[in-house]
Amino acid sequence: MKKILAFALALAMILTCSLALADRLDDIKAAGKLTVATSPDWPPYEYIDDNGDIVGTDILMCQWMAEQLGVELEIQPMAFDACLAAVGQGDVDMMVAGLTYDENRLARMELTGIYWNEGDQGVLVKKGTGASYNSAEAFNGKTVAAQNGTNQQIMAEEQLPESTTVELVTKIPDGVNMVKTGRIDGLVVPKTVYDSVLAENDDLEIAEFAFDFEGGNYIASVKGEDALTAKIQEMIDQINAELAASGSDTRFELFFEDNGGDDTVAAVTAMLSSLPPEARYKKSFPQTPGRLPDRNSFCWSGE
Repeated sequence: MKKILAFALALAMILTCSLALADRLDDIKAAGKLTVATSPDWPPYEYIDDNGDIVGTDILMCQWMAEQLGVELEIQPMAFDACLAAVGQGDVDMMVAGLTYDENRLARMELTGIYWNEGDQGVLVKKGTGASYNSAEAFNGKTVAAQNGTNQQIMAEEQLPESTTVELVTKIPDGVNMVKTGRIDGLVVPKTVYDSVLAENDDLEIAEFAFDFEGGNYIASVKGEDALTAKIQEMIDQINAELAASGSDTRFELFFEDNGGDDTVAAVTAMLSSLPPEARYKKSFPQTPGRLPDRNSFCWSGE
């Protein structure tokens, strides 16, 4: 009996060790699926098109990454704060949703280096009022909104006066409508987003005030999964190397087309490439016409 118990204990220890040695990257390959959480209201990165499909530059990147791993891509759409919770709890493999650096996030998730330089951070306001908002103090007693859980929320809370009310929204379009209807005085968003919004809303403009911001977007993966994080960074580096070697103003979506993108990615890329610069994203992203990001925007700083 004692021998049986000893054998059972030894077997349990072996199984426990085997499970401990397994990592998320192996699990992804075994399951044949890469799960990615995103908040599809952040054009042109992730967005819902007229057909209800989730598309965008980040989605193209994730599709290519899944192909490099030899697996299928599963996009799980949710609110931004829910994305943070999902990757923090290990419910998804990674999060790609315009995520910026916050030291507090490192306790819950792994972060890659910067893969996208997002540009200036500003405040969308009603047309004709932008010049009056020329400093942080100009927002004294005003109400602005920011997407819940984002760096824009942090900047609004830390850089605007204490008398400024910061309301949180789940989706960017909700915040835009709140500005248009006068419910709030402004919406805090990055340049790539407010450029897209302004192209479709001539009753809005950007305030003269700009936040103090340096940084870009990161990919988050499950805490402690070093092999997965290293692989993601390796793929980011590969994209940057390919683009740097081109020596021209190559649109990064062409990278995916030239590197074995599937029919869906190739079709989206071909469609975008066929449109004139001022109309690109018009079809896939009805509210976001404008230039596609160039290769200098898609970079890792080495941080």
